[in-house]
Amino acid sequence: MQNKVYYKYKQVYDYLLHWIKEQSFSSLSKIPSENMLCKKFNVSRHTVRKATDRLKKEGYIKRVRGSGTFVNKASVISDELLNTAAKRKVAVVMQGQDRNANSSLLRGLKSAFANEDISLQVFFTDNLLVNERQCLEYIQSQPFCGIIVDGVKANLINPNKDYYERISEKKIPIVFYNNYYPHLPYPRVIVNDKLAAKSLMKLLLENGHKNIAGLFVFDNYQSIEKYNGYISAILNSDMQFHDDFIKWSISDEAHKPKFLNEIVKFLKGIPQCTAIVCCNYMLLKHVINAAKKLSKRIPEDYSVVCFDYSAQDYDKSGISCSVHPGFQIGVEAARQMLRCIKHGTLSSHATVIDPEIYYGNSVAKIKE
Repeated sequence: MQNKVYYKYKQVYDYLLHWIKEQSFSSLSKIPSENMLCKKFNVSRHTVRKATDRLKKEGYIKRVRGSGTFVNKASVISDELLNTAAKRKVAVVMQGQDRNANSSLLRGLKSAFANEDISLQVFFTDNLLVNERQCLEYIQSQPFCGIIVDGVKANLINPNKDYYERISEKKIPIVFYNNYYPHLPYPRVIVNDKLAAKSLMKLLLENGHKNIAGLFVFDNYQSIEKYNGYISAILNSDMQFHDDFIKWSISDEAHKPKFLNEIVKFLKGIPQCTAIVCCNYMLLKHVINAAKKLSKRIPEDYSVVCFDYSAQDYDKSGISCSVHPGFQIGVEAARQMLRCIKHGTLSSHATVIDPEIYYGNSVAKIKE
């Protein structure tokens, strides 16, 4: 019995320690609640408090009366520095909002680096430029041998260019994946989103859809490429483009639950709409929930396609989509990094991954 109790306490402790270290450069600073931890691990409050008491004693967290328990970020960062392994370390700077995509990417990186005596340290930006700056400030002061980055709001001017230049001056290679800054001359790994758009739009057009709505985010480089593919398909089919069929948002708000109401309002304003293009998996989830609120069925009332479906159940969901190639992106980003470490930075070299299209049952044929 005593071993079983210890195992449960250690489970909670290990989970929180991993979570804390992952969030050390994120804007998230309040640790998961006792209620959440009790439910997640099916343990008592006593067990959870035993784990948090140890973390507090070790300096990883601090309790603020009346507010909650928070990450002691200065202590966590210091601990990471003191416990740096003898291996070469590569920093991975992720947006952090799509956990499915993050997990696949990290598996790809670890697979490609497995025999290279390289360890990874992960940083999350929450897609905020101020967090990206904090990450870069720390990274450039430490002995990292390379940085793999998913750019923040990469379609806008980046105020952190100075830190990227400082890192380059130290001969530390930088490789971007997904979102990159066009004005920075670094290698990158991207998906051919225009080709994905061509395939998904072709599916809708061949099934007779002419009133096709699109949900895109304007500060995301990937999303703009998808939008360009969407527009090209409409123009090449001699259809008329309608501004009110496009729902623009910024990437921050698209990840918030309340954005669902915005999509409901948008769809109500275009009753002639028969099909919807979602530029990422998070927006797809909003659209599915919006259809339910409007008592609409997929695909009978709305045919739906999605870019970058990042969950593992794409074949069970039935949603026609481009499958997010997170593992492949990770492998290619690691290969780029290894080439840079061994031969010097390959300026602006791009690895372009062709999309994998899954044809599900989420598109209905328009009856004449």
